[in-house]
Amino acid sequence: MPTTIYLNEYNLIMKQGKQETVIPYAGINQVVLNRSSAKLFRTRLHPEGGKPVVITNTYYTSEKTVEDRSRAYTTFVRVLHFHLKDKSKANFHSGNGTASLLIWLCLAMAIGFSAALTIGYLGFTLVTPAVDGTILATILAAIVVVTRLGRIPKAYAPNDIPLEFLP
Repeated sequence: MPTTIYLNEYNLIMKQGKQETVIPYAGINQVVLNRSSAKLFRTRLHPEGGKPVVITNTYYTSEKTVEDRSRAYTTFVRVLHFHLKDKSKANFHSGNGTASLLIWLCLAMAIGFSAALTIGYLGFTLVTPAVDGTILATILAAIVVVTRLGRIPKAYAPNDIPLEFLP
């Protein structure tokens, strides 16, 4: 269902159809900026006692097409931070959570060991399948860390929004 979000002096107001939810700025505990891809940006708000609110730079029309609203999203994020810096005690973070990094590392290690076992089964081992698996898993884990380095969670000040997390 389409959601419209308004920012006023003291509250964030979400409107879905006829339902309206008011979240006071003082009740927002955490703000997380994230970039999933080169074109998809997200802001996740964690209000006190409520479900997280996810705001993206995309809008899905009724015809199931995606509309890019990056300009409005950037303005929204900046105005939201302006209000939150004085009216809340929220923590501000950018990047993916550590759980995402751990999942990618585990996946890289599993692929490395699987590839080493497959290569060992075919008879092309360098040392032993265990050593080959360790070497491949380490190389793949290093590639994951290097490619995800900019997405590791970092704290920031609300008046110093990291530009790599805005379109």
